[in-house]
Amino acid sequence: MDELSAWLHLAHLPSWHAGLLRPLLQRFESAAAILSASPNELTACGASSRAIKQLAETARCDINLDLRWLEKPDRALIPLTDPRYPPLLAQVADAPLVLYVCGETDALQTHQLAIVGSRNPTPAGRDNARCFARELARAGLAITSGLALG
Repeated sequence: MDELSAWLHLAHLPSWHAGLLRPLLQRFESAAAILSASPNELTACGASSRAIKQLAETARCDINLDLRWLEKPDRALIPLTDPRYPPLLAQVADAPLVLYVCGETDALQTHQLAIVGSRNPTPAGRDNARCFARELARAGLAITSGLALG
């Protein structure tokens, strides 16, 4: 399996995050190697039985939607090990394994502001958020969304 596909498979695992992956990356050095590791090798690196079970189920992950998304212009997948991954975010214990980026990846190295919204905003709330984001971006901030459900 190629490295991009391996990262996408890992990103689809429900309870996997940077804290779990770091010791595995130190031992196996790549996402593809982690996916190829035996359960005994993973256990020796501190992976829980739950994590190993999820890893065994990656064959059922459908990454085709992700791959199609990545084919479009100005889209990138930035794994935890990529130098473009924001350093402060990488320090968070449960940082996401990958970032799906739409736009300039260099913006990840600038000052950022997260805008957290509602699942069901009012039209006025949506317009206010859009206006705030536009003006803050014009002021030089990268507007970040974790795509939470509210």
